[in-house]
Amino acid sequence: MFFLAIGVAALLFVFGLLVAPGSMSNFVPLNLVDTWTYLVLRSCWSVCHSCPVRSGPPR
Repeated sequence: MFFLAIGVAALLFVFGLLVAPGSMSNFVPLNLVDTWTYLVLRSCWSVCHSCPVRSGPPR
């Protein structure tokens, strides 16, 4: 499920770069701020996913 969220954010970022905001093919209401927000979200999710998770009591 986590990889699906990363994939959707990456897809929306690429879609926002390729489709002009005022064109008829922009069926997802994205603007420049939305496009970069999806890039930041995708990057943060990827970094958080790669961080190791400690299990058990602290030493």
